[in-house]
Amino acid sequence: MGKSPNRLLTIIQKHRVISISLLLIVLFGGVGLTFEQGKRVALEQVEYALDQRAEDNKRNLDAFIDKSLLVPRILSGSGVIHTAVLEQSPAALAEANKLLEEIAFSSRAVAIYGLDIQGKTIVTSNYRSPTDSSNRNLQFLAYFQQAKNVDVGRFLIKEETDYKVGFYLTTRIMIAGNFRGLIVMKILLADLNAQADKVWRRDRELALMADDSGFIYASPVSSLSQQTFPAIPGEPARESSAARKDKSESVNITIENRLNEKVNIVRYKAIFYQALVQKVYYFPDIQQRLYLHFSASRYWEIVATYTIIGASIALAVLLASIMLYQRWTYEAKLVQLAIRDPLSGLYTRLYMEEWGHSAIRVHERDPKAGFALILLDLDFFKQINDEHGHLTGDQIIRHIGDIIMRSVRGDDIGVRYGGEELAILAKCVDRAGAVALAERIRVNVERLAFQNGARKINVTISGGVAYHLVGETINALFSKADRKLYEAKKTGRNRICS
Repeated sequence: MGKSPNRLLTIIQKHRVISISLLLIVLFGGVGLTFEQGKRVALEQVEYALDQRAEDNKRNLDAFIDKSLLVPRILSGSGVIHTAVLEQSPAALAEANKLLEEIAFSSRAVAIYGLDIQGKTIVTSNYRSPTDSSNRNLQFLAYFQQAKNVDVGRFLIKEETDYKVGFYLTTRIMIAGNFRGLIVMKILLADLNAQADKVWRRDRELALMADDSGFIYASPVSSLSQQTFPAIPGEPARESSAARKDKSESVNITIENRLNEKVNIVRYKAIFYQALVQKVYYFPDIQQRLYLHFSASRYWEIVATYTIIGASIALAVLLASIMLYQRWTYEAKLVQLAIRDPLSGLYTRLYMEEWGHSAIRVHERDPKAGFALILLDLDFFKQINDEHGHLTGDQIIRHIGDIIMRSVRGDDIGVRYGGEELAILAKCVDRAGAVALAERIRVNVERLAFQNGARKINVTISGGVAYHLVGETINALFSKADRKLYEAKKTGRNRICS
């Protein structure tokens, strides 16, 4: 009783700056959480898409290599080749050269060579060319030393003459279980480059194929081709390529952001510093590396979507909070108008009745929780209004309301229930406490000196006090107090009767 009907609103109004700050912290925190969640989801989706694309690239590369390897595998078991290697007669070599020429043409190979165990070129598909490589000795080349020890070899070599990168596939020529030479097939990577270029132009997905040392041999961006990647955080460990002795230029790349241990956001100077999401894959079975990239906008669009959703929710919560606060404030004002008299600042009769019924229930449960009703009435108030005007009367009501509010205790209430009719419901153990309170108010009113221009106005007040008895109704209590007020008026006014 006597407390604000909306405690939450009271707390917010009392600590408005703190309440707004806490709300903004919560809302900004929520937006921050959705931003972080967006980054996690974006990373999961982009990395999954990268992994799927890497599997596609690996399948395409395997298919390309397997298809190309059919030629040297077949040739290494060919009787024509075996005869040429064993006899090396002009007729056998001529027949082998024609065979290699036909197969190179049909398989779109740049060249096919047959080497003996010393690394000497004994047959070649380009024997008609002015740059015929017959009798060329390749035993000192690193790839020859490696190729003669493996059944199938794959090597990237930059030619010393035209600086083009060739992909060399080798198979050993085995005759009667003995190593007798090599079949070497040189192919260009135009098909792989064309496919990568198509995807880059259509989807802005950049796939760079490199050997085990990071040397790029297939790239849709020509300025990145035949360059070597610097060590990138998160990529598998490298091994130097013994088959390539040249020192190629290093790729100009900047790592902007590490999204996790394997995925980075990078920028290439050769691509006008466009931001790309990059992940590096290593295929140990073919000793190749794939540097796969998606546009970073693909990642940031997902992050932005989540952040916008979070910001929209936060904005909706903020607007709802403002509307709710305005509604609470409006309702609180309505309640105040219903229970507070705007002139005197005292409670209204509506709130007095609620307080009185509640106090009666408490008193009936606990006989010691008694209370009293004090009815007050301004003496000759109609005459004051007639002589000095209603504005002066209003000022007098306002001052007396202030006196009552300063006089009552926390659980007591002062009420204006009529024009000049006032009341007080006060918790007390007996009638004497209520009488003392009423007398104190009467004396303070009498001491007030009101001025209306040059004229002094003396104001007095009369009162009646009634103590509530257990079992007594609120109407009965009012009747008792009203009789005492009537008695005070009849016996001279400016007094308290009980």
